[in-house]
Amino acid sequence: MPFPRNVKRRLLLVGAASALLGAIYLMSRGWFDFTFLGPKQGSERGIVTAWSAVAIALGVVSAVSAFGAHKLLVPQSAVSLSAVLLLQGPPLVMWLFVGMIHPTAFFVWRAVFTHVVMTVLAFNAILAVRREYLARAAGSAPNGTDDL
Repeated sequence: MPFPRNVKRRLLLVGAASALLGAIYLMSRGWFDFTFLGPKQGSERGIVTAWSAVAIALGVVSAVSAFGAHKLLVPQSAVSLSAVLLLQGPPLVMWLFVGMIHPTAFFVWRAVFTHVVMTVLAFNAILAVRREYLARAAGSAPNGTDDL
């Protein structure tokens, strides 16, 4: 049974946002600034590239799961959304730490805001998938199961 429209939209939004955030980190021009590292700038490139690849992959998986109809789709969606949510932790903590060192740097708070928004979006989508799972488990027909 396919997901209802509201769940599909949330899965697509989180998937697109995660992939976009990963792509922005890969480009690392303009939005995120690592100049605070001084002479060590560039040392973060390996871990940022790995994080970006995982964020893009999870975003694609979350977005693609919006269009399936398999019975394992709900648990798979919940796992991918949970991974997107947990993936926001390390950069959020890092940017908050940098914010304590450079409290007036605008790029730091822009990065914190970006990761907080991603966390809220992923958490909201997890709740929607959970509601869908509970509705299916109870045997009630979910509302709005028509396709996008």
